[in-house]
Amino acid sequence: MKKTIKEKKCKNCERTTKEFLKGLCPLCYKKEKQAKDKLKETIKKERKKLNAISTDKVAIAMQSLARELKPEICVSCASTKMPMHGGHWRSRRYKSTIFYINNINPQCVNCNIYLKGNEYLHGKYIEYTFGPKEADRILTMSRKTYKFTKHELWDIYNSILECRRLLKEGASKESVLAYLQDYQHNSDWYKTLNNEN
Repeated sequence: MKKTIKEKKCKNCERTTKEFLKGLCPLCYKKEKQAKDKLKETIKKERKKLNAISTDKVAIAMQSLARELKPEICVSCASTKMPMHGGHWRSRRYKSTIFYINNINPQCVNCNIYLKGNEYLHGKYIEYTFGPKEADRILTMSRKTYKFTKHELWDIYNSILECRRLLKEGASKESVLAYLQDYQHNSDWYKTLNNEN
């Protein structure tokens, strides 16, 4: 004797059917499966995008932006000989200050490479330009260990892209630099490094 299959109603559309997959009719099951697959694909893309960012990529972008926003004069020897580097007063090996815009200033190849950053004159420039406490702040920040999360790296990278967009729209270099400094001073990583949290 054959077993008869009873007709039941679908959870979603209330259609009556004999075929059931997890309480759904075949049409609703297919739609739900497609929605889940689409969500999985979106999550996969987001993870891939998140993993594509690196400290070096963001550091290079920040150096390029610093060279673009600041005058094309070496902060250590006042040379205008091109190309200019985005020289760090506290070296890039100090990861906590690698993205800090006041730590990155234009330097000629001679000062940045051959004179190893010409640190004394670079520090004097920072004190003169940003105030006497800024060099001490950068020095203190560089002595702290800080690991940037992938989300912080993306946040910093997006701020760089925003600065580039503002420049493209015709904003002055000074106003974009002020925007970037304000953004950084209000960021969580800056506050953590300066014990403001």
